[in-house]
Amino acid sequence: MFDKTQWVQEIIEALGELGGQATLVDIYNKVEDRNKIDLSSYIDWKSQIRKHIYLNSSDTDIFKGSVDDNTDLFYSIEAKGKGIWGLRSFEPKGNNMDLTEDDLGFNEGNKDRGYSYCMF
Repeated sequence: MFDKTQWVQEIIEALGELGGQATLVDIYNKVEDRNKIDLSSYIDWKSQIRKHIYLNSSDTDIFKGSVDDNTDLFYSIEAKGKGIWGLRSFEPKGNNMDLTEDDLGFNEGNKDRGYSYCMF
């Protein structure tokens, strides 16, 4: 069985691979795909993931750490109960691109330029 630190590290790595933010379902799928934990030894391994996120997030009622002691690792994206989590320490790699800044080069559907394309 994995100890607390190993579960937390696995969640951190999974969230990192998912771009720093993800739904619980995406986190479950990524942990399962990574295959670093023998999930068959747990009756409900998904509850382990939720538990360790909640214990390490000041956005939850069961947070056991302090914002000053490096245990506040995760944050809720939209609000409590939405199931979308982020990794506080996530720093994007250089190959990430903000798609909203690059739309200026596309004419399709841009009403300001008088273009209207429709594909059927």
